[in-house]
Amino acid sequence: RVADPPILQPVPLAIPGATRIPGGDLFAVLIDGERAVLATASPDRAYLDGDAVSSDLRVRTPRPGERFRPLGARRDVDLSRFLARRRVPAALRPGTPVIDSRGRAAWVVGVEIAADFALRPATRRVLQLDLRWDPPPVRSG
Repeated sequence: RVADPPILQPVPLAIPGATRIPGGDLFAVLIDGERAVLATASPDRAYLDGDAVSSDLRVRTPRPGERFRPLGARRDVDLSRFLARRRVPAALRPGTPVIDSRGRAAWVVGVEIAADFALRPATRRVLQLDLRWDPPPVRSG
């Protein structure tokens, strides 16, 4: 991918179902936490606490000055700087999909989930999100 265009209007995420976004399809399914058998997460798969996210999730791209708290971090960080530190190419940063829950980034797609939406021992519902790029990106290493 050279660059995906920014999403100008947030796109409602179909749960369960597939949502078309620039560059691919995002698949969402809600799983009973007690019965969940979770595969290994990958950059294109995330597991979120289904009880922590809002029921009207949206897909958008990063907003100027946006901050979020990545998994394992103690405090919020600037999303743009975070993407740069994670070596997301500058041309891809403005079009990086973000799963939005009540105005907050829950998953920076392909990069990191937000700590506030991570699975916990008390999680009752698991939201599994899978992104399928078209065509799939070439991974090095």
